[in-house]
Amino acid sequence: MAGRHRAAQAEISGVLMFDDVVTVINHYYDAVTREDKFNATVLNGDCMWREKTEKTVANDRLQVAKSISLTILYRSGYIEPEQYIKLSNDEKSKYFTLNANDNMDFIVLGSVSGISDYASIQNMKKKYRWATIASVSDNTMVDGLRHWKVTGR
Repeated sequence: MAGRHRAAQAEISGVLMFDDVVTVINHYYDAVTREDKFNATVLNGDCMWREKTEKTVANDRLQVAKSISLTILYRSGYIEPEQYIKLSNDEKSKYFTLNANDNMDFIVLGSVSGISDYASIQNMKKKYRWATIASVSDNTMVDGLRHWKVTGR
């Protein structure tokens, strides 16, 4: 029953809206190796990725700002950033978080694997559409359409 309910939420007038595959990349510090590391979680569907370009004029100069709006329908496996930090390295691979506080977590359009260090992050940035998580709105307590709204820049 729950699966049918989610599918009904995602389809409006025959158009599937939440069908994007997105990868969430979480940064963490490995205290054992004393290195910054990354964990990638692929969210297969139940996501909607939208890109926005805003142009403004300030001091006679044209400024262009691009941003990403990502809606992720509620799913298991999410934990708050404060809880994620406390997990062991092995446990981190079982969860994902949406951390806008340190500018080190990313969202990527598509399925990405092999992300573990800065070199793999730089390689990912060359091949995929991506953004740094800038803000997160937790709407998982909303009846009807429980979700997270993520803004990326």
